[in-house]
Amino acid sequence: MEQLETLKRRIGSVEDLHSVVRTMKSLAAVNIHHYESASRSIAEYNRTVERGFQILLRERQLPILLQGGQSEAAESCCGMVVAGSRHGMCGQFNQEIASFTMDRLDEMEVETGKRMFLALGKRVASRLEERGQKIEERLPMAGSLAELKATMLEVLLTVEQWRESGKVYRILLFYNKPQSRATYAPHQTTLFPISVSRLTRLKNRPWPSKMIPTYTMDFSTLFSELTRQVFFVALYRCLVESLTSENAARLAAMQAAESNIEDRLEELNSEYHRRRQASITMELLDIVGGFQAISG
Repeated sequence: MEQLETLKRRIGSVEDLHSVVRTMKSLAAVNIHHYESASRSIAEYNRTVERGFQILLRERQLPILLQGGQSEAAESCCGMVVAGSRHGMCGQFNQEIASFTMDRLDEMEVETGKRMFLALGKRVASRLEERGQKIEERLPMAGSLAELKATMLEVLLTVEQWRESGKVYRILLFYNKPQSRATYAPHQTTLFPISVSRLTRLKNRPWPSKMIPTYTMDFSTLFSELTRQVFFVALYRCLVESLTSENAARLAAMQAAESNIEDRLEELNSEYHRRRQASITMELLDIVGGFQAISG
């Protein structure tokens, strides 16, 4: 009887765990929907910013600042913003982006002494340190869209300090980019400086209508404001897509955990029924044996 009670308690614990996993899986799916909606919104906003550059550069030469700077780039450091997860239970999410970051830097031949890291999330920071990388700045990763504004502000302040100090010329973003509802892949993009080839493509892109807008603001002022919006879009997209990927990883992890729990629950229920049947059989044999003894 004691073994049956122990098995019953274990079954109850596994059922409670199963309920928690199913709840987490549902929350991950809901979060993915919200983040995908935010990604679509920022994509629309990015198209508006690009249209602004089209008009601004239509009859202008690209700023000289974007065309030079090679000697400065050779002497300055490369800043990396690496986005990890706020919470755990998301599989190899942090390990994969940390390994991808270090491998890409080795491929780009960025010297170890010229690397400056800003890690978003303590888990990815730990993974980078395991690879022997020093972390200059650590910030908590946003855990929801409501926390995204504060995280972006802190990242932008840190990046601006890097630029004003003159230590960093190029700033790269490393994050996991969603491929589907349950898959993602590590991704890299440049936050600063803006690619001249990108501006050239925008300059030469045909306008979608016959009515071409104009502007009255000072060119330098407007160019500076549009550049800030490009930085905002790139960073926002990085964080939102990283959050989407984090929940995709959690969804996949919870699906695997749910499958394992269901298998374990089936094993425990089978064992419980087998032992319960054996216990009932023994009791029946005892009753029959006692009856035969009395009758004899």
